[in-house]
Amino acid sequence: MIAIDGKSVRGVPWRQSDEELHILNAFEPHLGLCLAQVGIDSKTNEIGAMPDLLSSLSLKGAVVTTDALLT
Repeated sequence: MIAIDGKSVRGVPWRQSDEELHILNAFEPHLGLCLAQVGIDSKTNEIGAMPDLLSSLSLKGAVVTTDALLT
C-alpha cells in the first residue's frame, strides 16, 4: 500500500522567507517509510506535482490511496 498526501512544513527556523514549504509525499504506512517526495510550487497545488511523484515510483501490484483533492 502507498498513501499519497500533501503536507505543509511550518515553523522551520532556517527558512529565508515567509512562504510555507509544501511537499507531496508517498508513504508506506505498514513499514513507516517515506518512499518519495516532491516539492509543490507555490503557484500550484498537489495535482500539478502528482505526475512527477508517480513517475518516480514502481507501482506494479501496489494499492495507492490519496486524499479527496487527488481523486
